[in-house]
Amino acid sequence: MLKTVYWDAGTARPLRSRTRGPVFVTPRRPGPGKVLAPRDVYPDTGLARLSYGQARALLDQHTADERRRPRDILLAQLEPVRAQLLQGGFM
Repeated sequence: MLKTVYWDAGTARPLRSRTRGPVFVTPRRPGPGKVLAPRDVYPDTGLARLSYGQARALLDQHTADERRRPRDILLAQLEPVRAQLLQGGFM
């Protein structure tokens, strides 16, 4: 089932206590030769901002089944039509 996320004025309320630093962080260190900007580090923990690539990998990892389900449901609904077509129906 697909779910819609709605952003509203109250969406950021849980983050009110956070006045600085990134929202999504990771314990992973940056690659060789990369230097983090101070705004990309959460000062209280020293954790770095989660990169877009890491965020995408996590999203893919945790939503793979949900993204397949609509296709599988549609194919299951079309199976009787396919079977009837193969038997020469709908002509």
